[in-house]
This record gives sequence, structure tokens and C-alpha cells, in this order.
Amino acid sequence: WKYNREFSLIRRPIVQYIGADEEYYLTWGIRNMETAARNLIYLFESGRIKFGGKNVKKLLGENLKIRGHEFRKRCFDWFNKNEKLKVWEFEIKIEPNGHLKSKTSLGDIDILVFDEQNSVVYSIECKRTHQAKNAHEMKSEMDNYLGRAGNNGKIEKHVKRHEWLIENKKLVSDFIGWKDVIDIKSIILTSELIPLTYLKKDALPLPIFSYGELKRGGIELLSYYKITPMVR
Repeated sequence: WKYNREFSLIRRPIVQYIGADEEYYLTWGIRNMETAARNLIYLFESGRIKFGGKNVKKLLGENLKIRGHEFRKRCFDWFNKNEKLKVWEFEIKIEPNGHLKSKTSLGDIDILVFDEQNSVVYSIECKRTHQAKNAHEMKSEMDNYLGRAGNNGKIEKHVKRHEWLIENKKLVSDFIGWKDVIDIKSIILTSELIPLTYLKKDALPLPIFSYGELKRGGIELLSYYKITPMVR
């Protein structure tokens, strides 16, 4: 069973049939129509509408970008409320002409957080996610993040960025204006709790926490985790 099929009943609440008089009739019910409308709005808001065509894909991309910025802002505000932390409001670019200069482009750090008291720098990657609805979506989620059949998953680029930060602590220290030794921790922060964090907890090369877990556990939640080297 797969969620969000193009030809599912919830996507097609109007039924056409030929009556006894051999005329075409359309039948619909107000509850089914309302359910279908709610589902369509949810699919659009979460960016999960399939087979919508080029224009719909473009609109979905724009909406997801807006939602992503909103989630990053929510995370930034949470960290920024903690007076013991220093938080950079802008994204930190790691590239030849970026805030942190590297030979190749490694993307950017969504939120850079510095815990001066413990000399820990947190590289936070914000991911607006949705919860998997069934076993098929859970498997697809694991493949997307961890890779499958030799293909790199989404998490690979974040691991490479973390490794670069570890190898270039001096550049990071100079950027934040800190002379003492620092520890660097990279975190993936999701908007929803995703099953991957439980199904593959011991195999994750970087820790993944949900925003809800962060709010409940506080900054201390990010202090303890084990890095699992990726098999390359």
C-alpha cells in the first residue's frame, strides 16, 4: 500500500457513471469533497503533490523554499533566546569566496551556534520534513538520507562539511573570534520527528533531532552523541 497515489479515491472524489437511461451522470458527496480538498491542501503545503506538471512543480518549489526559510527562522529564534549562546543570523557560506574559505563549495551552515562556556561550535542543518505514513515511505526515507546501491544519500554532503570543519578548526576559531581550543558538532534538525532516527540510530553518521525534541531537551540534548564514520 502506498500513500499519495495519483489515482486514489481521495484524489478523485467525483464519480462519473452511465445511468439506466444511458446518460452520463456525475456523483459527489460533500464530505468526500471536503476530505479531498483538505488532503490536496496538505499535499501542496508539504510539497508532496505528484504528477502536477511543470507549473505546479515550480509553484511547489517556491512554496517549499518559503517554508524552509520559516523553519530556519523558528530554529534561529529558539537558539537566539538563550543568552549563553552566540548565534549568527545569516547562513555561513563555505566556498572559495565565502565566510569560511574552502577550495570547493561545501554549501552553507544554516545556523552557526557558539557555546562560549563549553567552547563548542554547533553547525545546524535545518530540514523541513514530513512524517512517513507507511513502511514504503519509511524505506524511501532511509534510502534518501543514507543512500542506496552505491548512490550517495542526502546526509553525505553534510558529513563532508562536518569533516571539513573538523580539519579547519583554526578558520572556524578565527571567524567566531575565539582563541581557545574548540569542539565542533554538526546536527541535522528536522521539523518533524522522522522514523529514520529510530530505525537506523546506530548507523547515522550525524545525529538527527526533531525541533520538538530540541525544545524538550534543551541545548544539552546536542551535547552528547557519537559520530559513526560513513563507509566510502
